[in-house]
Amino acid sequence: MIKSTIKHCVVCDSKNVLNSNFLVSGKYSLCHCDNCGLSFLDLDEEEESKTFDEYWNEINQKIYSDPKVINELELKYQFYFNKVLDAPSKKLLDVGSGAGICVNTAMRQGFDAMGVEPSLNAAELSKKSYGIKVVNELLRTDDDLPRDYAVLTLWDVIEHVADPEELVMTCAQHLAGKGYLILETPDEGAFIRQVICIMGKYIPFLDMRRYLYYRAHRYYFTVKAMRILLERCGFDNISFYKEHSMYQKGLLKDKLYRGRSNFTDSLYRAALWLLIKVPFFANKMVVVARKSDV
Repeated sequence: MIKSTIKHCVVCDSKNVLNSNFLVSGKYSLCHCDNCGLSFLDLDEEEESKTFDEYWNEINQKIYSDPKVINELELKYQFYFNKVLDAPSKKLLDVGSGAGICVNTAMRQGFDAMGVEPSLNAAELSKKSYGIKVVNELLRTDDDLPRDYAVLTLWDVIEHVADPEELVMTCAQHLAGKGYLILETPDEGAFIRQVICIMGKYIPFLDMRRYLYYRAHRYYFTVKAMRILLERCGFDNISFYKEHSMYQKGLLKDKLYRGRSNFTDSLYRAALWLLIKVPFFANKMVVVARKSDV
């Protein structure tokens, strides 16, 4: 690795930031903090200003409307809602609420829930599918949303934003004392990711890092980096859980975006099934953290 043009890590402020030998999408340098393990893209000012509303295209709307994908997500959300039964109330906000599945699941479990979603396509889809309340905007320090939510969820959001600390601080401002933040994101320290990165570095023809790193994902947190960030933003009682990528979503996404022959489709299904069944192949983290009542 060589020294990065970025002078310090945005999470731990370490100056020991290095460039990897890998370009995301063949263009963007992947950087790594040698202290907390955070990986992130080195973007210029022009790239900083780009948005990714195109995610909620017709294909992704179809994926998140599929009954098998919905059921898979509902089971996950229910599992983590059961981790915050001692929250100060049943008031929940889903940030980046997407197709509305989390909000709908929360309402069915007795929460007074709503979403905030910057994509108009996603907001309209969620209202059409579930009739839920969704505010079509970004979560901001100066928005009109309440500041007394008992539970706030961030499913696969933090890796996309320009300033993760600003996002977490804004979340904390919208939470009541002893309220909970539930957050999911790729786990940069996961065993399977480490194996793939080592193979890519030393065995170029087996380099599969293009399946791990995306231009739309700017930050990749380790457990250490995430704990540092959350504690600095006023959270305690932080618990980490391992998660796999979703099986049904992965199958449908691959089918709609790529398409395969029956033979290659069978191989892909077998490989994906293996990835979600073997514990050390878990590649994501879910974090449950409580806002300090100070």
